[in-house]
Amino acid sequence: MGPDDLMQKPSLGIDFMQRFAGAGGDFGAAALQVRLALDADGDPGGQRLGIEPQMHDAWVKYKAGWADVWAGHARPAYGLSADLNSHALLLPPLAMFGYGFDRDWGAGFSRPAPWGGAAASLTSGSGAPLRLEGNWMVAARLTLGVLSRDNWSAGASVAGGQALKTMGYHAQGEEPEELWLAGADVTWLRDRFEQRLEAAAGRVHGERAIAVWYRGG
Repeated sequence: MGPDDLMQKPSLGIDFMQRFAGAGGDFGAAALQVRLALDADGDPGGQRLGIEPQMHDAWVKYKAGWADVWAGHARPAYGLSADLNSHALLLPPLAMFGYGFDRDWGAGFSRPAPWGGAAASLTSGSGAPLRLEGNWMVAARLTLGVLSRDNWSAGASVAGGQALKTMGYHAQGEEPEELWLAGADVTWLRDRFEQRLEAAAGRVHGERAIAVWYRGG
């Protein structure tokens, strides 16, 4: 990945997780992950080194009964990244290639069901940095199958809005650009083998875009 991408810089930080519970069980949670990263300031030779503050997870979640509601910096309800943490793997899903965002600032909800689940979110469309310059993104996701029970799941997602083009914490453009996406994904687990497939099509930063992604191992 590019040197300006999120997760591509040496860093040192802390993470914190807190669950909230009462007599009837847990009703919410909060998470925070912050770090200081070594930044070459986009210089290929790495001659201008600096320190870049980064905030990754920063959210609160409340179990409202009808759904789990969250606010902060978390996963939008689009694509495999809505359910999958791939940061330790060599091939990240499409959100890390500009098809949506791995994390974004905003709010959303998810509702699990015996047949799968549903989720929706309204976020800033700026990714890692919080920028409000007329940018926004709305997303929704529907899944069939419960992976931890059935060993398979399939999802369909849509997203749209006016998004900023960013790479990590660096802006790649000044104005929000058109983003419209429809996607589908499948995960299948068998013994030690994992198969994941994702496809997306639409408009990214105002241009037509289509992608097919597969990872097996």
